[in-house]
Amino acid sequence: ATVQQARLAADLHKYANGSLWLEFFYEEQLAAVRAAFATPGVVDDEAVLAQVKKAVMSNGWSDAFNQSLVDLLRLAHQHSISIHALDSPEWSLDAFTERYGTFRGRLKYLANRASQENDGEGATSRWAKRVMEEHAEGTAPAPVVVMGGAEHGPVMLEIVPVFEFMYEDAGAVRAAAKAKVEAELAAAKEAKSEAEEEEEAAEAKIGSALALFSR
Repeated sequence: ATVQQARLAADLHKYANGSLWLEFFYEEQLAAVRAAFATPGVVDDEAVLAQVKKAVMSNGWSDAFNQSLVDLLRLAHQHSISIHALDSPEWSLDAFTERYGTFRGRLKYLANRASQENDGEGATSRWAKRVMEEHAEGTAPAPVVVMGGAEHGPVMLEIVPVFEFMYEDAGAVRAAAKAKVEAELAAAKEAKSEAEEEEEAAEAKIGSALALFSR
């Protein structure tokens, strides 16, 4: 939520010289941000941050939410906090729908995001592995801050017990996760129903055409 992002922005100085991991960006985008921050002046910084914000608008969140994400990148730089991407494009919704079609791809994507398994395949499992590997290699120094959707929190803490929730208790996070996954599943089913209705309408038109041709 934007409120929690505002709280994190106010508290981010406490994690100076650490690392910030984000669900909402990919490594290629963050590499461009790092490169801009590494050069003198702020003109290119703002241009790159504007491009990054435009790129993440497809996440469906509000403009205020996405602006707060971009502001966190700027704040992280000010506090010498390294920035890292939790996920990769091959695990995106677009990638799933391209491989499996709109409805099936959406369901498979949701199942991957909500997976409770520490199998290296589910989203949270992959993220935990990435964070811990880079931390072990020294490229993601402590303290480590991970920013992701509610559905990832309970699983992340089971995989990495030393982690803790920053602003909510476990019960509140689980409730938010349940509500989010239920809403996404309902939206996927609604999209399936609409697609089936369109198919039926198209088939009816084709049937009418075939009947006309048979006269």
